Amino acid sequence: MNLFSGPPILTIASTVHRAAPRLVGAAFGVGEPVWELGWFQLLASLALTALLVAVARWSLGRLLAQNRRLKNELDQRTSNLRETKALLESEVEQRKRAESELGGCAPAQELYKSQARFQAIFENAAVGIAVMTLERLCSGRDQLSLNARVPLPR
Repeated sequence: MNLFSGPPILTIASTVHRAAPRLVGAAFGVGEPVWELGWFQLLASLALTALLVAVARWSLGRLLAQNRRLKNELDQRTSNLRETKALLESEVEQRKRAESELGGCAPAQELYKSQARFQAIFENAAVGIAVMTLERLCSGRDQLSLNARVPLPR
């Protein structure tokens, strides 16, 4: 049965016990489909627009929250860097003062010369030299130098 080609007719057959069937027909009309009506199309377009606006607002809210979080994190890291910079600047200033105080002293210059002499002996030795701790362990830098300069026996 095709509902869109002319007026449909509903036919009902009824029978009474052992009687001949009696057919009764009634005609009725079917209007235009709902999705073709103007008010339905308007309502559907309004619902779609409202959905798009809601998704856009939700997305914008998430972006703004992420922006605030990142701004707070950036401010915190910036303040940490400023504190670290101030600390390092004070350390550099202290070292410069200490070096200037020691720079004019003969014992400090002798200490630097002695350290340079020891380092030259250590690095240019033909045999392995290691500086050991009380636990008989080589320090990291000395162990690397020792391993690099002394070949293992075969």
